[in-house]
Amino acid sequence: MKLEGKVNITHEPKVVWDFLLDYKKSCKCISGLQTIDEIPPGNKFKAVVTGGMGAVKATFTIDAEFLDLIRPTSAKMLIYGKAPGNVVKGNCEMILNSNENHGTNLEWKADISITGTIGMLATRFIPSISKKLTDEFFECVKNEIDTEEKNREIINGSTL
Repeated sequence: MKLEGKVNITHEPKVVWDFLLDYKKSCKCISGLQTIDEIPPGNKFKAVVTGGMGAVKATFTIDAEFLDLIRPTSAKMLIYGKAPGNVVKGNCEMILNSNENHGTNLEWKADISITGTIGMLATRFIPSISKKLTDEFFECVKNEIDTEEKNREIINGSTL
């Protein structure tokens, strides 16, 4: 299943990039995340995430790896995860461009495959659930970056 979207963030691409690629910061925005661990040298991660629909949920152990990192404009990620009776595989890509307001236009694409019980039950609903989850993720990202930048301004004495 192919998914894609665009989001505008009111901070420059470097700020957005730094936030998204700092898993200790961006993981706060991942719905259902239970744990995440970095696998050295730093482009691989292992996470435990609970997902599903309604009463049908599963806890996935997911391996993720960043590839083709071009700071601060693009990144790709491969994911593979398992839960009892379920498998998720996918690749994701994000492209960050400056906009005329010194902010960031972020475009993302994902090609995700879910097999097993959740895949069979959720086929019709995955696009709408994915949209809801990505909207929530990027709203959280915006809020977290806004808070981080406001705190930085206060510390640096830029605002009263």
